[in-house]
Amino acid sequence: MARVSNAPAWSILANFLIVVVCSLPGILLEFAVKSPSAPFQRGLFCNDESLRYPFKQSTISNSLAVLLCLGVPLIGMLIVEWLLFRRYKALGELARNVPMYHGIKILSLKVHSYVVSIFSTYIPFLFAATVTLSLTNCLKYVIGRLRPHFLTVCQPNLTALPCLDADGYQTYMQDIQCNPRADPYYLLDARLSFPSGHASGAACGFVYFAIYLQLRMVWKGPYLLRPFIQVLGIAGAVMIAASRVSDYKHFWSDVLFGFFLGTVIAVLMALFVSDLYFFDTPSTIEDIPSTKEFNTSPSDTDLSTIITMPNYQSTGSAVTSVKRPINI
Repeated sequence: MARVSNAPAWSILANFLIVVVCSLPGILLEFAVKSPSAPFQRGLFCNDESLRYPFKQSTISNSLAVLLCLGVPLIGMLIVEWLLFRRYKALGELARNVPMYHGIKILSLKVHSYVVSIFSTYIPFLFAATVTLSLTNCLKYVIGRLRPHFLTVCQPNLTALPCLDADGYQTYMQDIQCNPRADPYYLLDARLSFPSGHASGAACGFVYFAIYLQLRMVWKGPYLLRPFIQVLGIAGAVMIAASRVSDYKHFWSDVLFGFFLGTVIAVLMALFVSDLYFFDTPSTIEDIPSTKEFNTSPSDTDLSTIITMPNYQSTGSAVTSVKRPINI
């Protein structure tokens, strides 16, 4: 949730710079590296049938995957935060200690509370996405696993290679000379199978979004709407990941590990970086019946209901609620 207050401009800028720095390794490896020799040069056995699958265009392109994994959660957060903002405003609770809806000033310019809430919820998510991107791409280059269509793209002359040793056993071929006419871009890409970037990105984006909805979507309508949206998101992530196997871009183990990696990062970021777990829902005090209706036995009334009643006063020592320190 919101790590927002009247923070100085340098603090806000620092958080943006941290997100940018975290994204740099992934972006540079994705767009700046051109040489097929950059990843670890993993070899093969000449009779490895798992590397002979045909080359296919991706069902979900890289740009479409990025748009879905970043755009869908953003649209959902825009809607949920607007509804929450209106809810707080209608209840007159914006004057309370609700850090999420305290406006901030940047260089003497006051930023609207709704904009603050969007930034405070989306920046931790964006941080999780950039960490996932960089870690995934670094693993790709360090491991250098060959894609299932590697031999189709590389087109080496296997008949000229010493595929068998003196005893007739298959020899592990480390130095593979691909066809000189092969496209260097596809040769590089064919060595980046593990883990699946589509799977890790989809899992990170939609698992984080599901956690966000669980903790931020205050809904009085059909109670199945929230889990329905969550299931749609997770199912979409699974389908994006599964398409990589049917497109012969990855092995199932690449996809499984990528999905696991993205899920772990999403959960850790939601738990330790964001303030989602410390979110206070808008008060529903106007929906609580008067004290005259609580004439049943004490066991019939929940303690949390009693202490939210308008006339409730604690008989014990005063307890001051402790808020987590917040900053943008």
